[in-house]
Amino acid sequence: MLRPVLLVALLVVLLAPSAPQAAQAPAVRVVRAPEGAIQPRVARDAEGGIHLVTYSGEALGGELWYARSSDGGRTFGERLALTTPETRACAHGAVRGAQLALGRGGRVHVAWNGAASKAPHGAAFWYTRLDDSGTRFEPPRDVVAEHHGLDGGGALVADPAGPVWVAWHAPETPGGGEAARRVFVARSDDDGRTFGPESAASPQGSGVCPCCGIAAFVVGDALGLVYRTARDGEKRDTLFCSTGPGSAGYQQLDRWKSAACVMSTFAVASSPKGTLVAFESQGAVRFARPGLGTPPPPSTTAPGDSTARKHPSIACNDAGQVLLAWIAGGNAQAGGVLEWQLFGADGQPLADGSGRREDVPVWDLPATLALADGSFLLLY
Repeated sequence: MLRPVLLVALLVVLLAPSAPQAAQAPAVRVVRAPEGAIQPRVARDAEGGIHLVTYSGEALGGELWYARSSDGGRTFGERLALTTPETRACAHGAVRGAQLALGRGGRVHVAWNGAASKAPHGAAFWYTRLDDSGTRFEPPRDVVAEHHGLDGGGALVADPAGPVWVAWHAPETPGGGEAARRVFVARSDDDGRTFGPESAASPQGSGVCPCCGIAAFVVGDALGLVYRTARDGEKRDTLFCSTGPGSAGYQQLDRWKSAACVMSTFAVASSPKGTLVAFESQGAVRFARPGLGTPPPPSTTAPGDSTARKHPSIACNDAGQVLLAWIAGGNAQAGGVLEWQLFGADGQPLADGSGRREDVPVWDLPATLALADGSFLLLY
C-alpha cells in the first residue's frame, strides 16, 4: 500500500501539464495571405493543389476572392471574385466569414454570411460553386428558404462522393431568442446545383449561441455538427451532434458558463483516427475527437498562457501529428497575436513546435493545412 506522501507525489506527477516532447517537429511554413487580405480559408485537392479564399475590404461589407496554388502555397494564380455588390460578405467579429469545401471531382464550393439584411428576413447565407467549365463561379444564391435570422457563421461540407450540405443557425420560430435557435441543414445530391428542404439538426431546447460560428463534417453517411449551446441564459457548452440514417445522437465536448455570447468559432480536421474538433473554452483553445454518447471525450489544451485565445484552426498530417493555431488578444481595435503549437500523434506538445507572429490585422483568422510531405502550411 502506498504511503500518503508517495500517493500525493504520484498524483502531482500524473495531473501536471505535459511538457513538450523532444521528438522531431514537422516544418511549419507561415505565410501572410496574398494582397494583404484576411480570414484565409484553405483546402488541398487530390492532385496537391491548394485552394484559397480570402476577404478584402470593409469589415461590414467586403469582397471574397478565390485563388489556386500549384506549388504548395508559395504562389497563387489569378484571383476570381466570389461576391458581387449585392452579395458582399461580413468580417466583423471574425465569426461570419467564408466557408470553403471541395466536392466531387475537386469542384470548389463556397458559402458566407451576407453583409446586409434582406428585409424582412435578415442576412442571407450565400452559396456559390465553380461552374462546369471550372473557370468561373456561378452567381451566388441564398440557401435559406424558411428559417431566417442568421447571425453567427454557418458551415459548408462537400463529400467527394457528391453530396453537399449547408448549415446555419436561426430561431425555430420567427422572433425567438437564443434559447429557441436551432441548427438547420439543407442537403444537395447534385453537387450543389439544387438543395432540398432544410431540417433542424440540433436537439430541441439546447439553443444556439447567436453570434458564434458552427462547424460541420461528414461522418460516414451522416453529417456531424459542432456548435455552442445557449441554455438558461448562461450555458454556452460545446455540443457535437450527428444527424443521418442510424447515427442520430449528440455528445457534450465542453462546458462553459457565460451570461453573454462569447463570439467563438470552431474548426475540424480529419486524422488517421477520426475527425478532430478544435474549440475555444474560457480563454483557452482545445481539441478533441468526438463520438456519440457519454462521457465527454478527453481533450487536449494548448500549453502556455490561455486567458484570451480565440478562433482555433487545426490540421493533422498522415503521421497523426497536429498543428493547432489561434489568435490571442484580438479585438475591434487590434488584430492580436497569431500563435501555434505542434502536437505528436499521442497528443503531447512537441518541443520546438510553437511560434507566434504579431503582425495580425484586425478581424483576421488563421488557416492551417497539412501537406503531402507531412509539413504544414499556416496562413493568416
